[in-house]
Amino acid sequence: MAETWKKLAFSEDVGIVFLEEVTGDGDASIDLENWYSTDYDTYVVELINIIPATDTDILYLRVSTDGGSSYDSGNNYGTAVFYLRDGASSHSLGSNSGASVILLSDGLSNVVAEGGVNGSMTLYNPGSITHYKAINFTLSMIHSTSSYLYNMWGTGKYYSTSAINAFQLFMSSGNISGTVRVYGIRK
Repeated sequence: MAETWKKLAFSEDVGIVFLEEVTGDGDASIDLENWYSTDYDTYVVELINIIPATDTDILYLRVSTDGGSSYDSGNNYGTAVFYLRDGASSHSLGSNSGASVILLSDGLSNVVAEGGVNGSMTLYNPGSITHYKAINFTLSMIHSTSSYLYNMWGTGKYYSTSAINAFQLFMSSGNISGTVRVYGIRK
């Protein structure tokens, strides 16, 4: 039964359609520039083993309005992140409204065996020229200094009515490795 659902959900006639995959291997950023289509207004992004080269790095996201020729580094982003960790109660990383990035993680471990960041993000209506862009995410990671397992979820905003058609993931310093996949959800 599960295999049947998977085939239906990921077929082009029903539901979710694979659009792009990019794998970074010690790159400055992972740039996704070939996923946007007017056929979709909601996108699911999978992050698979996103690992920093430098211990304690933080994972960030930026968007592009010109297909990836440039990425907006102005103070046009906001994030609200909440997390649970093993061995403790819940915490908030707070908000960074008016920042130059969307914050996706806390201090990441660069130990490959620990798996980096894994999870999914949903990007809503990136082609709109009327609304700010919203992205929700649920991610897991192991913190570099405490070795605690974190489950992080949050929301980010791009405070612009410009349509976005590319985005990049990068670390606070150093390089990034891992795989990112983008799927479109049929209207």
